Amino acid sequence: MKSKKRKGTAMWYSKLSIRNKLIVLFVPTILILIIAGMVIVRKTTAMVLDKNLEASHNIIGHLAAEAVKTGMEFGDSDLIKESLKGFVNNSKISYVKVLNDKGEVLFSYGNENGHQLNHASASETWYENNNLFMKVPVSSNGKLLGRVIVGQSLEDRNKALSFATNILLILTALGIVAIILFLIKITERLTIPLRQLKKQALKLSEGHLEVAIKYPYEDELGSLIKAFNQMSGAIHQKVNFARELAAGNIENQIEVLSENDVLGKALREVKISLQTMVGELNDLINQQRNGIIDARCKTDQLNGIYAEVLNNLNQALDVVIDPLKETIEILNQYANGNLEHILKELPGDLGQLSDAVQTIQSNLNTLVNESIRQVEEAKNGNLKYRSDAEKLQGAYREILVGFNQTLENMTSPVTEIKDALEKLAEGDLRVKIESDFPGEFSAMKNAFNQSVTALHEALSSISIAVEQIQGGANQVADSSQAVSQGATEQA
Repeated sequence: MKSKKRKGTAMWYSKLSIRNKLIVLFVPTILILIIAGMVIVRKTTAMVLDKNLEASHNIIGHLAAEAVKTGMEFGDSDLIKESLKGFVNNSKISYVKVLNDKGEVLFSYGNENGHQLNHASASETWYENNNLFMKVPVSSNGKLLGRVIVGQSLEDRNKALSFATNILLILTALGIVAIILFLIKITERLTIPLRQLKKQALKLSEGHLEVAIKYPYEDELGSLIKAFNQMSGAIHQKVNFARELAAGNIENQIEVLSENDVLGKALREVKISLQTMVGELNDLINQQRNGIIDARCKTDQLNGIYAEVLNNLNQALDVVIDPLKETIEILNQYANGNLEHILKELPGDLGQLSDAVQTIQSNLNTLVNESIRQVEEAKNGNLKYRSDAEKLQGAYREILVGFNQTLENMTSPVTEIKDALEKLAEGDLRVKIESDFPGEFSAMKNAFNQSVTALHEALSSISIAVEQIQGGANQVADSSQAVSQGATEQA
């Protein structure tokens, strides 16, 4: 329970402002000191007053004893009464009693309030019922005649003490007010700059870097504010440097303020790490541009995330370049006529590479197979066979189309010459090849046409000669018949 109470008090105190904390700390302390001082001063004043009062009362008591001595020697009560008349009429004397040596009352004035008198011969002083009492023995020639008890009112003493106490209370109240005003003034001088410091510190924590506090004094608070302004300036400088780093400017310099400037050193290390990373990346790019695909970033001069970034980049390059190297090897095999190698299936977008290589292999196999079949068909005399170019696309299709067109260009003249020869074999000497053929086929066409023309001309000449011979024979026959008929007639 006490622990919770102390904790609650501590929380309440922690929420107070500095001014209120100073007031809570100093005012009770000063108040306690003032009260203690008041008590001490009052007691001291009371002691001084009591001492003076006792001294004067001692004189009064002995004067009273001397005054009644004669009356007590003669046992004359009237003389005793007369001798004490001046004491009784004194307003400060509140009590007078005279006793003989047997304790019998010879004179009494006032009320002792039941105080039991001591019959000892020594003087006795005591306070009772706001009175100071003194018992003084009365002796003559060494013989104890009796005692005189004198009581003096403490009213004047109490009034003086009360007056002094009131003055002290007034002075104390004025002192407390003055101290509170002084504390308020002092705390104002402290708290106004501290409030400004708090306000600017909050701005700084929110990212506002243009913060500065003006303070005209060079005391401890001034040193604190100066240190805050220096800290704000240093943070502003480092933030500007960090902003330049974020913008990609890694050539700026950062000032390390001291060996304990951890932030400055850290920013400098960041800059060095970024410069090292950029250098490694530039080297990698240049080597890759020069065709060195095995080039990788070096990470031995970096630590942490910087080394991890370059390692991840190297791994990413491995993921891309390793299949590329395998693809290059396979394409070299394809270039050398070995179409057996197949690129393994690759994940993700790299699957397009494996698909492309497999497509190249399939297209090349199709070209090879079609060319082999065309050759086989040609060997077998089937000049009409053509490859199905629709099996392929793009340049591969164009190759098959080219194969077909080449074969067509070769077989078309042969076919036309064959057809012409067949007509020639059937006796059509007027047959001619009218189509235009390129290159050697044109020479073959011309040779065929010339041969047919020459053959036609030769056969025509032979036909004319035969006709002429036939005509001569007919004439000879006619002449022979005429001669025979003439001979017959002559006979």
